[in-house]
Amino acid sequence: MTYLFGPFRRSMDFRSRATRRESWAFTLLFVILQVGIFVGSAVLSAFVYPMVKANRDPLFFWAMRSMVIVAILFVLPMLAVQVRRLHDLGRSGWFVLLHILPLVGPLVLTVMMLLPGKRGSNAYGPDPRTQGSELASVFN
Repeated sequence: MTYLFGPFRRSMDFRSRATRRESWAFTLLFVILQVGIFVGSAVLSAFVYPMVKANRDPLFFWAMRSMVIVAILFVLPMLAVQVRRLHDLGRSGWFVLLHILPLVGPLVLTVMMLLPGKRGSNAYGPDPRTQGSELASVFN
């Protein structure tokens, strides 16, 4: 559970490091919520409003609003966990700006997020995989 909800507690921590597990668990939570809202509203819409056109379906509009709200709630913690993940690789958090580049930027960042982090301490703090360092990095 700390991997899923820990990034919310550490949403203003752009200085320490994050493991692959923390980064990908949080990303998976975001994707599951977004897909769940979209698919759930589509299924409900098919049963509740079968004759209503999609552009007049109130469930569709509530689903889109819900997805935007979830995205807004996740933007800062997601950015922070990505910066911390880059720090675990020994890279600057500014690499997160690769998201701006169409197609290539997100692909490069995804590959970087899949790479194993540097063992031991680096310029961004202690290794998050060692016992006790994760709790200590919250207070640094």
